[in-house]
Amino acid sequence: MGRRNPMSAWTPAMEQRQDIRKAVFAPVEIIVGRSTFHELIKDISPGGAFIESENKLPVGESLELAFRFPSYHQTIFLAGHIVRRDASGYGIRFQDLPSDRPQASRGTLLTY
Repeated sequence: MGRRNPMSAWTPAMEQRQDIRKAVFAPVEIIVGRSTFHELIKDISPGGAFIESENKLPVGESLELAFRFPSYHQTIFLAGHIVRRDASGYGIRFQDLPSDRPQASRGTLLTY
């Protein structure tokens, strides 16, 4: 069998990334409307994250995330929407939460 070309996995969504992502394996609670899912963050940046999931949430879906890193002892709350999905999960772009919800600064995401 031949070797797979690493560029064959390139998608336009990859070019839209503005921040360097950091590999993590952190449990995350995803809230979509009245539903809650427990998933795993695979990588994260100040602008977004990739969530490993078998749930079939659609691109464009808005959601909230709640998670902790071992070195950051407060729960981090962020809002976002799904910008892409593949067989292993979905890419999320973060957005601001309503002012009545606590949230960490995006810079916190790279200092854990």
